[in-house]
This record gives sequence, structure tokens and C-alpha cells, in this order.
Amino acid sequence: MEEEFNTLILLGNGFDVAYKFKTKYCEFVESEYFQNLLSSNSLCKKIQSVKEHNNCFDLEMELYNYSLALTEDYGREGKEAEENAKIFKREYKELKAALQQYIKLANEGKTDPSFDKIIHKYWLPLSANTHIISFNYTAYSLTKFASLLTNKNINQVHASVNYNLADKKDTIVLGIDESMKVSKLHSFLYKSHDPNINIREFPELVNKANRYIIYGCSLGETDEWYFKQIFKQKGKLFEVYYYGDSEDEIISRIHELSGSLSDFKGSNTLRMYDASNKENEIKQREKEIYGFQRH
Repeated sequence: MEEEFNTLILLGNGFDVAYKFKTKYCEFVESEYFQNLLSSNSLCKKIQSVKEHNNCFDLEMELYNYSLALTEDYGREGKEAEENAKIFKREYKELKAALQQYIKLANEGKTDPSFDKIIHKYWLPLSANTHIISFNYTAYSLTKFASLLTNKNINQVHASVNYNLADKKDTIVLGIDESMKVSKLHSFLYKSHDPNINIREFPELVNKANRYIIYGCSLGETDEWYFKQIFKQKGKLFEVYYYGDSEDEIISRIHELSGSLSDFKGSNTLRMYDASNKENEIKQREKEIYGFQRH
């Protein structure tokens, strides 16, 4: 019989992509919501240039890089630096509003029913002590997922696009981690400065869990605060899903976040699953849990 776990499921953008949502940054940049900003927004022009050279890019990392470039050109203080910081903040807010509209309107009501079955095979049965932490802005896939669980505790740490667009309300959290130092004039980029961030329960949930399922997360620098807390744990079970050839990159990040991969593996159980080969990984996980494969 499977051991009873307090399970914490952490979902990144790969979860929404598996559900066929168009939530990749490259897809957003190609949309009319982003393209409409190019005539008047220098930040967006720079991001467009980055996308032309590298289709797979991290929008939050590009905010960081843009901040560093502005600081190099105009310094950290003085009138010119302050004026450019004001422009940067305005353009950043325009970008965030466009992303919010795109995620909401381009993905509303879409889903992939076949992925519900995959989730059911991957992660059920789960104990009643299950909590979901999502880094995504969408909610529909989470609602579908929660309907499969006994316990429907969901925390969207970066807020959600589920709001009334007519209110023009700025709700999603987009930015960088505090460890990524930028000029004080650009401190609006820190996620921790955003009033919509939802992290109060995060440390308690991490510490209480003894099993972590991590799906669709790149474990990137812009969310370092979260993952450092997770990979500093001891005596826990980690089930980490990667995609294709990204396993080495994910392992390297676990090394960096934990401080020592040897110590981490010595005090925890780490299971890695390739989400691009779902059927084989389902069989592998079932064998680990039940000692045999279900049919």
C-alpha cells in the first residue's frame, strides 16, 4: 500500500502548455496584444529583437537584462537615470497589461481533455493532504485538475487573469527575484514588491509537505526564492518532471538551489520523469508505487 503523504504539487508553465494553452512568451510576442505596443514602447522593441534571435526566451529574464542595460547607459542616480526609469516603469506596465489581456482572451475556455486522463494516471491516487501551488496565471486547467482531488487547496502565487477586463485592473505578478540585484530606481521589477503576490502560506506549505510533485517548472532564477526553500528540505520525496533533453539542466539547477547535489540526494529521494514520453513514465511511476503496472 502506498505511503500516506502530505503532497505539495508545484505547477509551472509546462502544465498549461500540456493542456494546449498558448502561454509561451514567444506566442505572446507574436500576438496583436504585444505587436500593438511596438510603435511606442522601447522595452517591447528590445524584446522583439531578442525573440528574433532566440525564439525560446524568458520574458522575466529580459526585464532584468533591460534594467542592467539602462543602468549601464544612464547610471543609478541623477536626473537622466530617473527619467529613463519612469519611462521603463510605464513601458513595463504596458507590457504587463498586454500579457494579462493576451493570457485571458487568447486562452479562455480552452483545454485538452486528453491531459485530464494523463494527470489521473500520473498523480492519482493522491492523499487528502494535497495542496497545489501554481506559478501560472490561468485557472481553468487548475479547476479541472482540482476536480480530480479530494482536497481542492490551490494557491496561485503570481495571481490570476480571472478578473473583469473592463476594470483595467493590474493583477498578475511579472518580474524578478530579489536575488537579482537591480538599480533602486528599477525596484518595481521585484516580485516581492507587487501587492498581488500571494506567498504568505508558501513557507508553511513547503515545510509541512513530505512529498513534492514538480511539473512544468524550469526552476529559473526569477523564482529562486520559492525553489531554494523547497530544495533545502531533508527527508522528503521529490518527483520532478522535465521535458525531453532538459534533464541535465534541471539537475544542475537542483544542485545550485540545494547547495550540494550530493547532500540533497543523500537526505532525500529524487525521482525524475520525462514528460515528453508520458506512457513509459506512467508505467515507471506505477511500478515504483504499486510494485507492478496497472492495466
